[in-house]
Amino acid sequence: MKTISRSVLSGRSGAPALALLLLAAAGGAVGQSQWEESAAAQSGTGAAYAPFQYSTITSTWNTINATRVPVGFNGQTFYEDVTLVFTTDATGKLIIAPGYPVTTLSPTLIVAGFKPGKYAGPSAILAGQALITISGPGVTGGGATEWSLAATAGASASTYPNSATFYVGPIASSPLLARIQKAGLSAATQAAWSFGLGGSNSGADGGAWYASNLLLGFSQTANALTIVSFTDDAGNDHSMPVGQITYTMSQ
Repeated sequence: MKTISRSVLSGRSGAPALALLLLAAAGGAVGQSQWEESAAAQSGTGAAYAPFQYSTITSTWNTINATRVPVGFNGQTFYEDVTLVFTTDATGKLIIAPGYPVTTLSPTLIVAGFKPGKYAGPSAILAGQALITISGPGVTGGGATEWSLAATAGASASTYPNSATFYVGPIASSPLLARIQKAGLSAATQAAWSFGLGGSNSGADGGAWYASNLLLGFSQTANALTIVSFTDDAGNDHSMPVGQITYTMSQ
């Protein structure tokens, strides 16, 4: 762990740093490609820069956290997690607490081979109109990532699943761990999949996809994305998949 000099992020007082972080939070997350374009424009200048608008900003009470802030210097990029804690001085003025900001190197993102993009299901299913789009990764604690799935515009209304979110990271920190354990999945099955929740309007695979709170498993090898459902059409979870479909990345 290291502490950045207050002057690096905030100048002579804490106010500019607070304004920077709040503006970044208001601006929202920006795509990686846009950050790369900005970094390319800055490269070779020799100046250090940390565009907070490309990080994930969260806050709790008097603390602001910026996750995976890209820090550029001399053509190299590092990712750091930044914590700012605020307090007040004797007059009630908001100031940065002693010892802050504090930074640590960001953990390497866990993506397990998943790729954002558009995917198409087998041509024999729904006349080739089972189409989905995978978006991500979003950053969570410890380098774990979150991804989302949505039916692509123009896809069949019966595409399955047609919406989902899934978590990629250690099973022990999965937000779905309790449900996975209750369903009785073996350790080998838990290790084989990344888990999420989703649903569809389809009765395919004997109704295994016709629900809104399906326990889903995701696995990707190269451009092939396999999705399984552990939930039947009655909403009961099982220890083994009851439905499966494989999508192939199309673009």
